[in-house]
This record gives sequence, structure tokens and C-alpha cells, in this order.
Amino acid sequence: MREALRNQGEQQTNRTTATPSSTPNTLPALEDDSTLHQFIWDELPVSYEGGSSFSQQTLLANQIEELKIEDAQTPGVVEELATLRGIYQRHDEWSDQRPKRKTRRPNACPQPLLQLPPSDFVIRLLRTVTEHSVLFLFYAVENRKQVEDLCRRVYFSVEPVTVGEITLLHGYLSVLFKDIDFEARPEFNREETDRYYKLCDANFKAGVETYEVMAVPSFEHTLILFIAALRAQQDENSPLQWSVVSAAARHVLALGYNRKARLDAMPPHESPRARRLFWHIYFVDRGFTLSQGKAPIIQDMDVDVDPLEISQRPHRRPWDMVFSAFIELSRIQLRIYEKLYSPSASRASDEERRSVVGCLSSMLSQWYVVWRNIDYTHACRQDLFEFSLAAIDVVYYSILTLTHRGASSSNSASDITPQCFEAARKELIAHTTAYPRFSSGGYASSFSYSIWTHLFSSFTPYIITFIHCVGHVNTEDLGLLRTALEISERLSGLAESCKRQHELYRALYRIAEAYLKAKKALPYGDLTLETATHLPLQQPNTDNWSCFDSNIEPNSFPELHVEDWNGSYMGQMPFTLDTQAGKGGQ
Repeated sequence: MREALRNQGEQQTNRTTATPSSTPNTLPALEDDSTLHQFIWDELPVSYEGGSSFSQQTLLANQIEELKIEDAQTPGVVEELATLRGIYQRHDEWSDQRPKRKTRRPNACPQPLLQLPPSDFVIRLLRTVTEHSVLFLFYAVENRKQVEDLCRRVYFSVEPVTVGEITLLHGYLSVLFKDIDFEARPEFNREETDRYYKLCDANFKAGVETYEVMAVPSFEHTLILFIAALRAQQDENSPLQWSVVSAAARHVLALGYNRKARLDAMPPHESPRARRLFWHIYFVDRGFTLSQGKAPIIQDMDVDVDPLEISQRPHRRPWDMVFSAFIELSRIQLRIYEKLYSPSASRASDEERRSVVGCLSSMLSQWYVVWRNIDYTHACRQDLFEFSLAAIDVVYYSILTLTHRGASSSNSASDITPQCFEAARKELIAHTTAYPRFSSGGYASSFSYSIWTHLFSSFTPYIITFIHCVGHVNTEDLGLLRTALEISERLSGLAESCKRQHELYRALYRIAEAYLKAKKALPYGDLTLETATHLPLQQPNTDNWSCFDSNIEPNSFPELHVEDWNGSYMGQMPFTLDTQAGKGGQ
């Protein structure tokens, strides 16, 4: 997390020049075929996303073109609907036209031996490392001894070290370099440290791409992939994050870290490390169930390993309790996906859904009570602790909104429950409350909020609030939408991946604004409306959207060419807006 705060804008740099001769000459060579392919870190791998994902909710937003009420089809509304459709279309075309990954030619051009920072510099660094380092708080590394043992094997080995060992050491060092407090440690030169960080970062990313790390299960390779997953999130690359997490999850299953008997048979110093690593992989593996609509690799029926041990040391205990709470939250998220948003959930009746939602919302409520009772008075690095968890309300209400949204297979706006509307409103309020705290910390703090909270929170609360705004002609909702839009505009200037989200926020807000303006100029008598369009929550197997075709009379607005609108390129969405939304106050 400190790494995210200190310098999130770092990009991969070219390999640097050779380091002093203190680096051992037994390091393995990694192929340098950069002329033949791009690094996976510079690409956006194609990755299908399921019904609860932001991508599918983006498609959902396009269905707002079903505002078919004649009086709502003003030039302003029609123009913004066309803009909204264009956002999705541009993204869809980009996905189809993106360049294909070039073929790797194995061992085509071996580079010289990988370089390391000089050993005397690393020794000085290790002397400053305490048990409060972010490497031990966030990266599934047990303690400093684990780092020192690896340094000895690499710098002072009598046998050649493996690709995994050298890559893992680069991962360790790149994290530790970013955690240096230069004011408290004047013996470290910022320019020199930055140079070594870039060296380690480039070599770490190169090592992740090797066959050994991605395909051969080992403790080192699994830990490398976990570190790479956090790095991918910092680089705003969620498809890559899913790829490396999936590989890591397969590794822990192959190694048997999910089985108690396997860990009990391991040497005493290895078993705790393996268990800690397993639970970190278990947690991030479940992090994609709602954000990307994907089932995890690790299944609970295949896990009997002991829970992560909670430290009894007052300064470390709160951190372990928080992580344990996050693991429990990830289990609830999986149940939400399985019962409400998975392909099999589409067969559930509305009665079954309502029962499930009642159970899941109760579980979330109980979890939230436990969370709020965690005492972190004596937590080490309290500023980092509080910063890391300051936006938990945004996450909680985002998940709660998704839960209530799945209460019915009907997508009629009138069937969206009051609890869903309320959860969505609280999520946006939490968002508008949390952001100022982060923005007051400057660029790094705001960027951290954008990639760790904003991008991985559901888009559903904004859509639900939009529907409530239109359905009830509610100016208070419009004000809340505007505040969230202003925040998304600021975040889009910090993180490239926030720009498309901002475009969607802006289009929805402008539609709501134009619609409310039109409604206030109309009599509030009863309107004759078409029936609601009914679409399933899940993605059906069709690519034709006849319902997306324009219902506006030809030549009504010639400058917009609405007669050319058609839905042949769209696929059905997990949500629609009931045309009954035009009945204000109902």
C-alpha cells in the first residue's frame, strides 16, 4: 500500500547497466525476446466477464435507451442516449481491433545474466527492515528472516539459483525500496535507490513471464504470482491480475497447500509460510467473483487447512483480524455470485431469490458489525492502517446493493426493492464522504483510492440511483449523481482506466438531468406507457438486440440520425430500465 501511495505512476523502464561485481555469477539467464513480443504488463489481455461485472453493467447502461416515453424523447435526452451507446460501441470495436500478442520464440536471444543491486547496498537495506514493513503486512511474506534466507541463497550461493529465486528476490527488493522513509533514513540516496528499484522492477516483471514461474508449481513461483497480482492492480490491469491469480491458485492446489495433512507434514518453518500464502491466494481468487463475474479456482469443498493464525502481539493482531475479516467477506461474495449471478442462478425462482437475498444481506450485516468492532488502537503503522481501510463503507454498500439487486429475475424498475435503492444511496454517500479524505493526502493518496476502491466497486449503485431519480423525478438523487460525477471526473485525470467509467457517469447524469427538465415542463397527469421490457439478469446466448432499435419517428431529430439506430451489434444485458420509470412518484 505504501508503494501505491508513494509513486503509482511508475512505468516499466529499460534494463539498466551492469551492477558492481558483488553480484554472484551463478545467476540463471532469462531469455530476452522483447523484440518478438510485448510484455504482458503493457497489454490488456482479453478476459470474459460475467453478469455482476462492471463490463456487463456497462452494457446494462446502454439499455437505458428504453426510455420510450414519447414526452421524454427530447433532443437532449436522445443526444445523451446516443452518446451512451457510443461509449460501449467504441469499447467493443477496440476489443475486436486490438493487436494480437506476438509469438514468443523460446531462447531466441539469451541476454546476459540478470543483474542485482550490489550486495552491500542490500545488506544496508535489510538492516532497516522491521516487522512493520508493508512487505509483511500486505504481501504474504512472514518475516524478515524469510527475506534474509533468500538473499543468502542468491548472493552467497554455492549452487546456481533458480529463475524463481532470483525473480522473487527482485520482487522483495522492489517492494522494500518503495517503503524506505528517506527522511528517517538519510543514509539512502533517493536517486540511487530509484535506480535500483527500476532494475528490480524490470527484472521481476521479466521473470513473471517465464515458463517456469507461470507453469511449474513451487512456493517461490506462487509467491511471485501473488506479488505480481498486486502489482497488476496498481498498474490498472485487472485482466492481467486475474491471469496471474488464476495461475497462483492452480499452483497452491497442485502443491496441496489447501490440505491440512499436507501442511502438517511440512517442516515447522515452512508450514506457516505455506498456510499464510494459501490464504492470501484464496482471498484474491475470490476477489473476481463480483468485480468480474467469475467463479474462483479454489473451491471451499476442497479446503480443510487451518485458518490463518491471529497474532497475539497487540501491534500485529489488528492487521491479522482485518485480513481474517476480508477472507470471510470474500466467502460471502462468492455466495452472492453463486446464488444470484452465476449461470446456474438464472434458474432460481423469484421466491427463492428473495429468500437467498434475505439470508445473504443478514450475513453481510453481521459481518459489518464484526468489522466495526475491530480494535486497532495498538496497531502498528496506524496511519497506514486507517488509510487502507478508510473506504470500507464504499465496498460494503456496493456489495449490499448488488445483493438486493438480485432479489428478482424481473428487471422492471418497479420490482427493485426499497432496500436496494437505500443501499445504493448509502454507497454513493459513502463514496462522496470517503473521497475528500483521500484527496486531502495529495496525488498518491487519490490515485490509491481510484485503483483500490473506485475501480473495484460495483457500478450498480450509480445505475440504481439513476433509475430512482428518473422514476421519482427526484432532484435530491440528481444532486447525489452530480457529486459522484464530479469525483469520477477528478479520478479520471489520475487513472487512465477511470476515464471510461467517468464517461458513463457523465452520460447517465446528463440523461437524468435532461429527463427531469422535460418532466417539470409537463403536466403530471397519467401517461399511457408501453409495457416494461423484460431481460434476464444473466447474459443470454444471443447477439441480436431488436429491442435496441429506435422507436423514435424518422426525421424527428435529423441532426442525430436516430433512424439509423439498430441493435444488431449489441448483446442482451443483465438489467433493463422499466419504461414505467416515467411515472413520477410511483
